[in-house]
Amino acid sequence: RRGAIVVGNLGILFYEKRDFSRSRKHLEKALELAQKIQNRRFEGHVLGNLGILHFEENRFEDASLHYRQALQIHRDVGNRRGEGIVLSSLGTLHLAMDRPEEARAYLELGIKTLRQVGDLVQLGKVLCARGFLACDESDGGMARTCLVEAKTIAADLTVTAESELGREIARLAERLDSGT
Repeated sequence: RRGAIVVGNLGILFYEKRDFSRSRKHLEKALELAQKIQNRRFEGHVLGNLGILHFEENRFEDASLHYRQALQIHRDVGNRRGEGIVLSSLGTLHLAMDRPEEARAYLELGIKTLRQVGDLVQLGKVLCARGFLACDESDGGMARTCLVEAKTIAADLTVTAESELGREIARLAERLDSGT
């Protein structure tokens, strides 16, 4: 089990360093190990990370496949936090694929699930994504609602402007200020 986690963490490290080839190699090996030891929860986690990698590479069909597999596993094992994160990832994917209806449905399910499990950092990020979708749809009221809630979460968590959530909040605020 520990070996699979180490290999998976190396995959994430290479992803962060933008070495996607090595990231994929390590994540695929971690997936193989997770399946071998029958650790379904970790398997779902690795599949989600493979989805993130494919998304970053603009391989949207591969990302969708891995996200859907991860979602099913998270549901099977009762990992509601993982489910909320993957639902949100599917929303972001559909947003990138210019499928606003599907994006909205997944983002709203992700928001609902993350609220239920109390994952405020992920919730803040998804609220920003929902805000961007609202901007795309010229729904300034919804975008502002999402921004205010994300800012409230950030303040409660003492999120810095340099954090991922802090940067997303700044991007959404800038987009709202520019009127696009």
